[in-house]
Amino acid sequence: MMQSAAWRSLTTQQRAVYLELEYRHNGSNNGFVSLSVREAEDACNISKDTAAACLKVLAERGFIRCTQRGAFTYKKRHASEFELTAWPVGDELPKKDFMLWQPCEKKNTRS
Repeated sequence: MMQSAAWRSLTTQQRAVYLELEYRHNGSNNGFVSLSVREAEDACNISKDTAAACLKVLAERGFIRCTQRGAFTYKKRHASEFELTAWPVGDELPKKDFMLWQPCEKKNTRS
């Protein structure tokens, strides 16, 4: 995973948020790993906006999939729940979507 183009493209904050998700993964709770933006803010010592942006990038690059969105409409606090694609969910094989991610090619603007 760490040799993939997707991992090498991540910032240190994005890697820190991913490692926090890995820390919360206990081997049997994949798909139910919970982490709110505010929890990521506190755990990684980053702003709430940066934490939200990090989770978005991790999902776009295929490291995580959101299985349940957190919301304030519930009677009690409810954090978003994630699947880590590097690990299996139940009897399924790991999806490893991050291995398919490729950076966009930069166009040459010189003529």
